Amino acid sequence: MTGFNGQGYGVDESRNIVIYHRWGTAEDRQLEQFIIVLNFSDYGQHVNVPFSTNGIWQDLLNGGEYFIEDYRLAHHLINSNWGKVFYRKG
Repeated sequence: MTGFNGQGYGVDESRNIVIYHRWGTAEDRQLEQFIIVLNFSDYGQHVNVPFSTNGIWQDLLNGGEYFIEDYRLAHHLINSNWGKVFYRKG
């Protein structure tokens, strides 16, 4: 694949953007979810980030929280050669 799948995850080769998700059970048996967005290009880009769950997500790399509605974060800036790791537990 050279572009995002129907859910918005994968690799967009033309823009050098990667979006993927991981989840599993934490030691306390609660669900942990991660959405990872990476920008390998030399310029900042706006992306539509898909989420598996609505609610509050933490940005583990840059700090801060985001309230997600409609299972996405629309037109979100990802700086050049950088990324975001969104996290939610429970």
